[in-house]
Amino acid sequence: MSMADVVINRGKGDFRPESGRHRVWNHGEDIEPLLYPGYTRELLGDMMPPQSVEHGDVWIKAPGAAGRGKFRKAVDRELVLPREWDWQMHIPGQEYRLVTVGHKVVQDFLRFGDNGGRSYEWIRMSEVPMALKNMARTAAARLNGNNIIAWDMVVSEETDIPYLFEGNSCPGVNSDTVRRIVEEMTQHAVV
Repeated sequence: MSMADVVINRGKGDFRPESGRHRVWNHGEDIEPLLYPGYTRELLGDMMPPQSVEHGDVWIKAPGAAGRGKFRKAVDRELVLPREWDWQMHIPGQEYRLVTVGHKVVQDFLRFGDNGGRSYEWIRMSEVPMALKNMARTAAARLNGNNIIAWDMVVSEETDIPYLFEGNSCPGVNSDTVRRIVEEMTQHAVV
């Protein structure tokens, strides 16, 4: 398979390639639930932080890329937002990003910093809690088709429960991660 044989959609829900010409990853309708936080909750809500909160900090998420449309707010009641939006409790804990190709986890990172200055550090797969790897695989399996997704996740420091924050269909990656993605794509059996 040459790179000319592959088309990777970088996050557009209306992406509809010509059928049969190329192998397509992140087909538009396959990743569409990830482009709208409210639709992500419909698909993956059992893995996400809960919405029922009497008071406390929540993250409000509007559709958007690269963290735009996401902000933290203190609330004292449940929120009513447009269907495409989501809100979820703030869960303090160690954050991770796991990259899947199809249903396979190919890269993982620890996340450091706050909303203003995030950075990631590559870690060995053996250092990632198995519950997070299984959750990323399960989330990827709920999407249709061939997908490359970066899953933002946390393990609660209070309860040790893992949660999925969101899936990113256009993840920023370094050269090592690109190599792992390409290696897995070339071995992936689904056309």
